[in-house]
Amino acid sequence: MVSATSLRAATIRPGGKLLVWSANEASGARLMQEARRGGFEASYVGNLTEARHRLTQDHIAVCILDEPSSIQTVRDLANACAAAGKVVQFVVLPPVGAAYIDAPNAPDCCDILRPPMSVDKLAGALFRAAARASIIDTPEPAPEPAATSAAVQDPLIGHSPAITAVREKVREAAQSAAPLLIVGPRGSGTNVVARAVHARQFGPEAPFVIVRCAVLTGGALEQELFGDSPVYAGVDSGLWATAANGTLLLDDIDQVPLSMQGRLVKLIAAQLARQAKSADASARVGPRIIATTHVDLEERVRDGRFDSELYRLIKPMRIETPPLSRRLEDLVPLAGEILCEISRQDGRPLCRLTADAADLLRRHSWPENVRQLKNVLNRCCALYIGGDVTADMLRPWLEAASEELVEEPGMTLREMERKLIEATFNRYAGNREMTAKALQIGLRTLSGKLREYGYPPRGGPGSNRIRRAA
Repeated sequence: MVSATSLRAATIRPGGKLLVWSANEASGARLMQEARRGGFEASYVGNLTEARHRLTQDHIAVCILDEPSSIQTVRDLANACAAAGKVVQFVVLPPVGAAYIDAPNAPDCCDILRPPMSVDKLAGALFRAAARASIIDTPEPAPEPAATSAAVQDPLIGHSPAITAVREKVREAAQSAAPLLIVGPRGSGTNVVARAVHARQFGPEAPFVIVRCAVLTGGALEQELFGDSPVYAGVDSGLWATAANGTLLLDDIDQVPLSMQGRLVKLIAAQLARQAKSADASARVGPRIIATTHVDLEERVRDGRFDSELYRLIKPMRIETPPLSRRLEDLVPLAGEILCEISRQDGRPLCRLTADAADLLRRHSWPENVRQLKNVLNRCCALYIGGDVTADMLRPWLEAASEELVEEPGMTLREMERKLIEATFNRYAGNREMTAKALQIGLRTLSGKLREYGYPPRGGPGSNRIRRAA
């Protein structure tokens, strides 16, 4: 786990002012104290009106919101800051059991921390937020905005035949207001394709609302999607209404309960009927519906687990996202974009792939697609500060089981360090000199780490044993 001490010694130091808002004065005082220990100039306010005034008038880099009642509170403050031209990053500490912990429409400048809370978790979040604020607030060279604008307009990376075909289908889909179904294996970028359609059709300013159907239970999903709108009437609240002038993405639509699928049928059918009456075939009535799935919906329909009428409405316009194994020509550009994103988010120097690292990535099978590539690069970069990413740095993570890379997203820095050391130690058959050289650490440091992990002293019985990395 990252500690406050290690944060202060990092390449980018926390800077700027920090504001703590909490309805509980004692809790606010504790948070302010922890922020000051992390190197921030921190202050506390007890009501939201005062918080809004400070955020829009002062130069605040980071704001901690302690147990706000809803994600709307964060959105309101973020919008006020944006209107005032202020760059503020928010760290939200939700109450236990809050429905908005996995909010699909949280502002980009917001980091919602999952309970249980710890000093180390808070310190890490504050450091990342301060780094992002510093990067955003730093004037960029003239060529950068144009490149950023191009990336927003076309978030699809690469020029392989597979992704070129997807890009062409995105152009076609952006000319229509009909529902769109995007299918593909997990981790292949179905949501990225949805964003590409939205960006091409509506531009960056229109709402792009994601409803993660697999995360919310039936009742919570209906409340999020439709709000307080009557069951048999039009929708004037909830995320459906929020997305009225843009795109509503139903992520994992196969997870929507059957009872709720019937209501979707009525709403989509009514919307299509109104569009058919319009003189403009591409006229937009309500939100553009985009649905994603990683399963065979036809099979679900045959099994009675998916509404046949809903499938009939969403299937005519369809885009399939290819697995990463079918677009290996795009792997290096994808890795470069991911490494740039890591540097921006974490405020660290940019890492670059060496030629041997690129060759190693191309030879991997990537069963979990682009998501797995992101996991590998994130975990590799977490242990190195800038510079080149070599094949030796990547190999331990590629040798780890793909299931582990996907199923353990909350792995701590300490756990990642242990996995890397043990995987390298195993690869060199227990040879400490070769392991230390590969990891670019001292032999004494390596021996101390191995002793901490329960390995016998050097030369003792079992000191060169090979065991699976924990």
